[in-house]
Amino acid sequence: FLRTRNAGLYIFADESGDLGWQFEPPYGRRGSSRYFTIFAACVPGEKCHLVDRIVRDMYKASRWDTKKERKWTDACEPSRRHFAQRAALLLAKHHDVSYHAIVAYKPNVMAHLRGDPNKLYNYMLKLMLVDEMKVHDRVHFIPDNRSVKVESGNSLHDYLQTALWYEFGARTVLHTTSTDSRQCLGLQFADFMAGATAAHFEHGKDQYLATPGLEVKLRKLYF
Repeated sequence: FLRTRNAGLYIFADESGDLGWQFEPPYGRRGSSRYFTIFAACVPGEKCHLVDRIVRDMYKASRWDTKKERKWTDACEPSRRHFAQRAALLLAKHHDVSYHAIVAYKPNVMAHLRGDPNKLYNYMLKLMLVDEMKVHDRVHFIPDNRSVKVESGNSLHDYLQTALWYEFGARTVLHTTSTDSRQCLGLQFADFMAGATAAHFEHGKDQYLATPGLEVKLRKLYF
């Protein structure tokens, strides 16, 4: 996708965890995650290159092959800490960049809501992002296409656009383009931040979100 100056707000969103409901086996051993996390980085169009730069710098510092996408789960501890520090520095220098996350505690999700996980995914995105979206004239929303099922892609866009116009009276024009994170450094950034956020809840690892200056606007659901 093209990014141009003054093109509005760009939102890169990715998730950590899964939307399975098998809680008896331990997570990672055929059991489902207990938490589902979605993270979004909100960046003015003219500053998207700064997010890209953090990802490129991480690849260089970690001596990773740039031809192969790396995920949070692939990164060693020094790489994760390095990333969290750079993400915090970006916020300190650019106050029009913001980070958002929403985390659902899945065991508390009511049984009748579990049948269509795409609806839960869409609902969580709405809760997390509409307040940010509604203050902008134009928003480019980029979720990972591996997170959004093909048949629900249009419904997600329509769901968010309808909420903006009819529920909130906003004039925001939403452009939704799901793409593969292998082709988008902004989504790779979101993957790492989703992993850092999920580590706090799923694994009790607080060191990433506790990075000085790393402010994530966090919402908890079904806790």
